[in-house]
Amino acid sequence: MTTGKKKTGLDSLEGIGPATIKKLKTAKITTVDGLAKASQKSLEAAGIAASTAKKIIGVAKLASSSKTVAKAVRSSAKKTTKNAANKTKTAAKNAAKKTSDASSKAVATSKQVAKNIVETTKQSASSLKQKASEDRKGKNISVPRSVHDMPWFKKKE
Repeated sequence: MTTGKKKTGLDSLEGIGPATIKKLKTAKITTVDGLAKASQKSLEAAGIAASTAKKIIGVAKLASSSKTVAKAVRSSAKKTTKNAANKTKTAAKNAAKKTSDASSKAVATSKQVAKNIVETTKQSASSLKQKASEDRKGKNISVPRSVHDMPWFKKKE
């Protein structure tokens, strides 16, 4: 006797049909939690047999506790997911900061190395100029125009 509708209320419990639901409504019990809290005597007063009352109260208590556990699990899962997301976000921020700091440090070190190289190159060039002028022995240096003007060539003749 399935109607295709999803059962969520009292009709979702085993052993409760339309007639029992009608009797429960006259006793002002409309929810599974309400049925779980109801006494057997109040159900008997509504016209439900003692054995049926005992059975549906047990089923309702089980369903109610399952519902409570499911709610707690959902809440816990939600909290855990939120905490994991926060931890991931924090870790990502920390990693980004460390990467940025390392990058800045590398750039600063590279600039300092480049500056040192430029200074060293300037000093080397300056010392080469001074050395060249110090190595000259006289004021006038004669530069041979060809191999024939060189002293060692003239000796062979």
